[in-house]
Amino acid sequence: MIAWTLYTVAVGLCITVAATAADFVLRLRRRPTRFVWIAAAVISLLLSAIAPVRSGPKTNEHPAAIDLSSLALVQTGLRSVERSVPPATTMYLAGLWALAAVLVAGSFTVAYSRLRRARRAWPVVDFHGRRVRVSPDMGPIVVGIKTRNHSSALGVAAIT
Repeated sequence: MIAWTLYTVAVGLCITVAATAADFVLRLRRRPTRFVWIAAAVISLLLSAIAPVRSGPKTNEHPAAIDLSSLALVQTGLRSVERSVPPATTMYLAGLWALAAVLVAGSFTVAYSRLRRARRAWPVVDFHGRRVRVSPDMGPIVVGIKTRNHSSALGVAAIT
């Protein structure tokens, strides 16, 4: 369980760094970035979920001459912690993690649907040559969306 948790954190950090770089590049090109973060979240969840069922590392027929004795203390520490944690706790924590992931995804879905529903009532105005929707009670900036069917961006702003 500890090894899986460390793996999940390491993979999540790597995916976050990659998504941040992709976000930066997309912002420079003035492209939407929301799909980068959605993909990063999905990839992170999938890799973490399938990690326990994947096969172990492939063995190399000609192992390199690397001294792994320095890692013995870390491996011993991880094994002792894994032995002291009962298996029922591991399953409980995995179930709790899955439930939390579902709740977060559900809350994002609910928040997005509420925003989308509220956005329909906001008036469209011309702001510096761009069409934007103005929210009377949210802000300062709620969300920005570039649409394909308009030559200008359709953003969402708020009057405060």
